[in-house]
Amino acid sequence: MCETLRDPTGYVVIAAEHPVLGRVFWAYFDESEVNAPDYYGLTLDLNRASWAPLGWRKGEHQMGRREETDLDSWQARRFLDKLLDGFRLDTEYSVDFDDDGEITEQLYGSLECLRVQSGQSTEAFIEWIWSAAWSDEPAQNLRNNQLFNLKKIAQPVIFLI
Repeated sequence: MCETLRDPTGYVVIAAEHPVLGRVFWAYFDESEVNAPDYYGLTLDLNRASWAPLGWRKGEHQMGRREETDLDSWQARRFLDKLLDGFRLDTEYSVDFDDDGEITEQLYGSLECLRVQSGQSTEAFIEWIWSAAWSDEPAQNLRNNQLFNLKKIAQPVIFLI
């Protein structure tokens, strides 16, 4: 399979360091072509990390070269709100009330898998997402990251039923 490499000039990936998981990246996928809700998630794989235009935090409206996994400035600024929005279609996060009337939060899909890998409670993992020092790192093309990704060992996925 031959992939065309994109020029990463002018783009960043947004990442934070988790004490157990290591570097965690924002992952977005535009599903508008199939009339489905957009995907907002987190990933440990740099090759699945979404690119945002350099300067997105300044409020500049920048679209750039648009791919399905690219965030524009507006989407990047609201990413965490969308990631943890219980009312969004196909979200991996929900809020409910238990039998005592207390608010409970639940994670599903890849967010739940990352939470399990982290060893944290749901509340602690969600708090980490909100309080993490999300920073911009220069985007790199796949060729520059091949060595990094070869060193990664896939973690088994555990689903709780």
